[in-house]
Amino acid sequence: HERMVHERDELSEAISDLPEAAAAEAETSRVLELTRRAQGTREDLGKATQEAERTESRRKEASGHYDDLMSRRFRQAVMVLADDLEAEQPCPVCGSTEHPDPARAETSGRDHMVSEEDLERSARERDRSDALAKETFARCAELRRALEELESQGARPRLSEAEDAAREARERHRKVHDQKQRCTDIEGRLDDLWQEIRDAESRSQELRVEISGLDSTIQES
Repeated sequence: HERMVHERDELSEAISDLPEAAAAEAETSRVLELTRRAQGTREDLGKATQEAERTESRRKEASGHYDDLMSRRFRQAVMVLADDLEAEQPCPVCGSTEHPDPARAETSGRDHMVSEEDLERSARERDRSDALAKETFARCAELRRALEELESQGARPRLSEAEDAAREARERHRKVHDQKQRCTDIEGRLDDLWQEIRDAESRSQELRVEISGLDSTIQES
């Protein structure tokens, strides 16, 4: 009986930490969920960054191709003007009647005639690539903001740290809860013992009364 009373008192002191243990488990669970979301966001950001690099490369390539076509189209226009020049006739550009060094066509195989359709097609590809690059960079910025928000709310840099903290808090809460249950069981057993003691004392009192009655009967005999 005394041993159980002593154990109950010790457990009562331990279970005073139950509210704190429950709060710690709730907090570490919250942080764990944030950290899981942050890890997923980091992975998405890594993929989005790679995609942004690819789209930026395509944007530069498409823009360069359009600029190259425009440059070639300009040179070809100059060639056409040069071909139409006549001796002692005014140049339609500068008005001079002397043409000592007119532009000559280049022989590079890539300098085929650039049509208006070529320019329009290249411009569409340039604009499409530019829009896609802007979209992927905007996605990266959105993910960075989301990650910063999660970190400001408590997300940890590494998931393993959050998992360890949550596991420790959960184990502590379980232990204190088990101690509370143990304390409740002991209190129940103590109540039963006290009832047994009260019953024994009542029975003892009844026996004393019976014995006293018997003594009186014997003396009268």
